[in-house]
Amino acid sequence: MVKQSFNDWFSVNYATLKSKVLPYNLFGELYNTTFEDVFHDSYLIALDAVNKVCADNPEIYELTFVASYKRQIKTRYLAEQKEIRPKDFFWACLTADDSESDNKDKDNRWDRISSLADEILKFARASFSKSEYNLFCLYFKNGLTSYECADVFGVTQGTCYYRISNMKHIICAAFENELKNL
Repeated sequence: MVKQSFNDWFSVNYATLKSKVLPYNLFGELYNTTFEDVFHDSYLIALDAVNKVCADNPEIYELTFVASYKRQIKTRYLAEQKEIRPKDFFWACLTADDSESDNKDKDNRWDRISSLADEILKFARASFSKSEYNLFCLYFKNGLTSYECADVFGVTQGTCYYRISNMKHIICAAFENELKNL
């Protein structure tokens, strides 16, 4: 009995409910179809809730439907936030033409970084012992972790991390101005 009463109420108020809860753009079109899906999912949840309570009151129907819609839209929003979907701006940036000056600036910056890396390697070779330089190259140049470097050198991970940390401080102090100007 309550189910039929709710269905009748919903069919009579369908357009009113849609205009109340569904977001429209300036042209009167739905923003996207997920809101329509949420609308119909909310109907099913509200119908189930009204049947459990056995309420035969149209005011409760509307409150129940709006509450279920808000809960569903929040659940859908949180689920969509976990998915990776590029926005329109991302695609617009991909299709935008890069100007020649931007490419030249990128090339100049890359050249500066590359020459600074060469200078740092020369400095490390001159400043550190052979084993420290090899550790430096394995960690910074080849991308090994401190655990992997410790295995290569046969020392504890703490010792390896301490040496790498000291080398970082020495390099950063020696090339402070150059690193700031990248």
